[in-house]
Amino acid sequence: MPDGNIFDFAANAWQRVDSMRHGRWYPTNTSLGSGKVLVTSGALNGCSNANNSTPEVWQPASGTWHRLGGAVRELPLYPWLFAAPNGKVFNAGPNVDTGYLDLAGTGTWTGTGNTTFGGGLLVPGSPLQNGQRIQGTAVMYQPGRILVMGGTGGYGAAGTNGNRAPGVTNTTELIELTPTGAQFRPGPPMQYPRHHVNSTLLPDGSVLVTGGTAHPYFPSDAYAVLPAELWSPPSAAYPDGRWTTLAAMQ
Repeated sequence: MPDGNIFDFAANAWQRVDSMRHGRWYPTNTSLGSGKVLVTSGALNGCSNANNSTPEVWQPASGTWHRLGGAVRELPLYPWLFAAPNGKVFNAGPNVDTGYLDLAGTGTWTGTGNTTFGGGLLVPGSPLQNGQRIQGTAVMYQPGRILVMGGTGGYGAAGTNGNRAPGVTNTTELIELTPTGAQFRPGPPMQYPRHHVNSTLLPDGSVLVTGGTAHPYFPSDAYAVLPAELWSPPSAAYPDGRWTTLAAMQ
């Protein structure tokens, strides 16, 4: 659907607004400091493998969409996009080829290199095929600093993704943004491999991770990851932060 709607919680009412150019299924919305909203990716329809590769920006002042025709880029579903300190928007994954999106004019992308795990540092047989983190998660825990967690290298039955089954990872990555690029380094691993996972940023910069499954393609509650984990941000004693396992769901 290309539809746009605004919910007014004070009036308990919906308002129909201008529609996007094309529909999006599983897109990402990114709130910007200006009050505008960037919308990226999403499948063009429910039966197609083609994603919507043209970003659009919701402009509340005019109530219209601005199409970024100069920033066409094929992104996976649910890309991880963050408003960066340099005024641009940073794409941290789940694709390995990161970049800045400049929203000026019709938009432009500038590459910032591959993530550490996408750069081939993982040994053969790693759960992350080609470094991608499908259904992983990412949080900007401080301005310009991002924690990336979990994910799977792909879907499909055993042996259909390349010559081996995809897997789920407990690895993490730390990304530090610079005005023109980004720096990547491995972070401490979680206790449990997870994908389809939720991360929640807490006021002190800690990150709570809950839920997810440890199986890459078999949708069974038997593989649900019930314990929660808490990542504490970097300190003198733990320069990459540290994980603490918390109570388990029932």
